[in-house]
Amino acid sequence: MKLYCLIQEPNARAFHVHIAPEDEVSDLKSVICAKYPGSLKDIADYNLILSLARKDGHWLPEEDAMTSDVEFKVLPATSLISDIFSGELGKNCIHVLVRRPDYDHAKSCGVLPTAPVVSIMSSTVMQLDPLAIST
Repeated sequence: MKLYCLIQEPNARAFHVHIAPEDEVSDLKSVICAKYPGSLKDIADYNLILSLARKDGHWLPEEDAMTSDVEFKVLPATSLISDIFSGELGKNCIHVLVRRPDYDHAKSCGVLPTAPVVSIMSSTVMQLDPLAIST
């Protein structure tokens, strides 16, 4: 599977990686670090923060990926690629936003973030019955 990625940093350029559908997000992090060693040379792959580059159900074009107020939903490292990237991947768009652990949206883009960073896992946990968890 071919995915287009964008590291959220000044003067970022899109790049693609190949990943098998049966691989996990943790494998994708390793592939990204190997593909883009210049910007990520001092970062361990497990420290990368990945999110889908989607807004309102649509993949983001490259020119919007840095400036969009897309909600950054962290992809869990143990999720299967096939579970995350099913269906049409679109053309001329970014699929994965990549953040370094020291990423600062205001410094990188010159604007304040308008959308929070949330975990996909946390939104799932919030749907659980609190009575079932308390025992």
